[in-house]
Amino acid sequence: MKRIHIDSSGSTVSAFILTAGESLIQDRTKLDAVVMLLDQEGRVVNAAKAHVEEPSGVSSVAVDSGARVTGSEIYDFSGQRMSDGVGFCIRVDRLSDGTQRVEKVVR
Repeated sequence: MKRIHIDSSGSTVSAFILTAGESLIQDRTKLDAVVMLLDQEGRVVNAAKAHVEEPSGVSSVAVDSGARVTGSEIYDFSGQRMSDGVGFCIRVDRLSDGTQRVEKVVR
């Protein structure tokens, strides 16, 4: 493990670079994530802190069931439905088994 100290505006921040197999987390109930947005000069322009809880994201990925596409809709990245789908867009396919598949596409 390599520890880096960054001194900014009188406060010291520590960053850790871990090698494979190392862990800094000893008590997951006390784990917080902090994100800082820096400008080109390295000054903090925005920051946020959030408590990390038990994982709530995708726990597994299903294998393709062979369902066929019964309909599709195309959206821009702001969530507006598009008729032509030119450029970067999001395609939502409705499948015959009742599920949906979402893909980011370039047309």
